Amino acid sequence: MRKFHRKSLPGQTLEKGIVQLTNCVVVRRAAGRKSDSEKHNRLVPGSSPGGPTNKIYKADLALPFLVCQFIISLFILDVVFLPCSLYGISKMIKTIFFDFDGVLTIGSSGSYTTCTNIQKEIPDVSFEHIIQCYRVYHPQLLLGQTTHAAMWKDFCACVGKDLNIKILHEAFRNSPVNVEMIELCKKLKGKYRLGIITDNSKERLDLLKQELSLPDMFETILVSGETGIRKDSDATFIQALDLTGNSPEECVFIDNNASNLTAPKKLGWKTIFYDDTKNDINSLIKELQTMGVSVD
Repeated sequence: MRKFHRKSLPGQTLEKGIVQLTNCVVVRRAAGRKSDSEKHNRLVPGSSPGGPTNKIYKADLALPFLVCQFIISLFILDVVFLPCSLYGISKMIKTIFFDFDGVLTIGSSGSYTTCTNIQKEIPDVSFEHIIQCYRVYHPQLLLGQTTHAAMWKDFCACVGKDLNIKILHEAFRNSPVNVEMIELCKKLKGKYRLGIITDNSKERLDLLKQELSLPDMFETILVSGETGIRKDSDATFIQALDLTGNSPEECVFIDNNASNLTAPKKLGWKTIFYDDTKNDINSLIKELQTMGVSVD
């Protein structure tokens, strides 16, 4: 929500306007100006021509009348419209959802991180070949249509190594956490509901939920491997709204892939593209603050 720094309350503007209107009424001394008043027939009936009394001329009332109209317009703006934005008629942010890989972790994607860690165990096999073998099964893993246990034998045959599946589990565990982002989440926790929406395998996120104590920080965690729907579907974000009880305008989603922001934005969510190559937490904080999010 946009913040206004005000020196006076809404009602005080009207009071000031009335004072200004009073000052704008032109009161002239009629003494010595009889000829001028007769020429223009501007005396108010009942006044004393040539006398020393104060007189208000009809022409002089035109300016105060316009000023009065202007002040009334200011009053309507000040008392009716501005409080709508100042006092919460526009909806406040209640829930902030984060993507997992590339936002809460260092590394653009889960498959990239997993294959990078596997390659450390088989350095004689290129990273490019490992990830090529892994991504054969990746779409099915993300939708929960297969498991790592089911594809592991075929994966090992593809890379030409007989690997213990524990290597895969260690590759999951060694996902590098974005420490600065977690610190930001700690500042937001308690003031806002926090959640995760991620395209990930159920096995990997189940392990990392336990390893990183994610449920302690994030109340709502949606994993495509569990739900069977990915972030390119409106259904993912409708489900998130159902779980939180929020309206779209009360939610923010942060992702390092701009294409993943299309569905929530269409539904009315506030969205933020986070460039994981820069990992600029300060810029993210500023963008959240423009949405009315308080970051202490």
